[in-house]
Amino acid sequence: MGKYSEALRKRLRRDPKPASPRQEQREIEPHVHFFFGPHGTPADIAAMEPAFAQCDIYVPEALGHTPANLAFYQAVADGKIQPDDSTALKQYGMNTGPFALAQYRLIAGSGKRIAFIDQPIYTDLALDQLKVSSLPYYAMGELFNGNADRSINLMGATLRHYADRQSEREQLIIRNLKQFLKTLKPQGKPAQILVRLGSSHTNVAHTLETDHAVTHKHQLSPVLFGPLDQAMRRATFGKEPAVTLELAKGLLLEHLLMSYMQVTFQPDDVQRVDPIGDYRRKVVQRYTRDLSVDDLTTFAQHCAALQLPLDVKAFAQRPAIPHSQFMAYMAELDAALQTHQLALPKTLDDLVKMAT
Repeated sequence: MGKYSEALRKRLRRDPKPASPRQEQREIEPHVHFFFGPHGTPADIAAMEPAFAQCDIYVPEALGHTPANLAFYQAVADGKIQPDDSTALKQYGMNTGPFALAQYRLIAGSGKRIAFIDQPIYTDLALDQLKVSSLPYYAMGELFNGNADRSINLMGATLRHYADRQSEREQLIIRNLKQFLKTLKPQGKPAQILVRLGSSHTNVAHTLETDHAVTHKHQLSPVLFGPLDQAMRRATFGKEPAVTLELAKGLLLEHLLMSYMQVTFQPDDVQRVDPIGDYRRKVVQRYTRDLSVDDLTTFAQHCAALQLPLDVKAFAQRPAIPHSQFMAYMAELDAALQTHQLALPKTLDDLVKMAT
């Protein structure tokens, strides 16, 4: 019996069992690699270059895209349009921010296929997100007029709405990606698909990996999420309440700081985006822990006492409010922050030091 078993083992080693059709199918199934990271500077694109070099198909995050946008991406990848062609950028309605331009340069002449799986423009979901984007500006206007409680409530509504809509968006992305994978015909080897998404959208990869070949990489580790992304992730992963008082306070401060940075440091200068973001996240994290609703109320009362005219509805439409008026409000915030060993940066050097 032992001799027979040894002979059988030798035969099996010489003649391995043929792979089943299902096994062969899995060996040529598309492989999806997710790259999660921020999308603000050319450095964020540079970090993705090794992964991009290995892919056959590139899927960028493209919220509110149009057919013209996809046509531009593919034409650039095919070498038919130069990534810096100002006429084509305008004709196709393309984003011309530093991150976007770096992404066009990365794909230029690569010959790779480009695909979109995000929600297109003019869908109810996309339009609904545009509507809610004005709520934080109403909240800031209420704060400047001395209504701290209403301001916090509006920020809470913003967070809840954003969390719900982003969860819907992620489900749409997952459905679209699964459908796209079904359209790919086997070519003898697995198609390598690179999907780039913001750091907060890891649920897409976790959901897909249950029945697809998936890997993922994070550009940053650990990731410090802002109030909006925290609320979205709490909702996505079933943590209730998704919206907390701390997140609402943090979002209010974040918008105040963003407006201050735009006035003071012109954050469209690519070299300044990273320290601005780092400082803002640091202050928001500290603020939600140390400053109370009473602090916000006091700040709101100081703003109202300045007796500077501010139309809440006009502010919600994001006009450039008078510089002197805005800076007067921010001086009050600066005083409130200093009581907690924080301060508003007065120069770019200050900002960089505070961000580290």
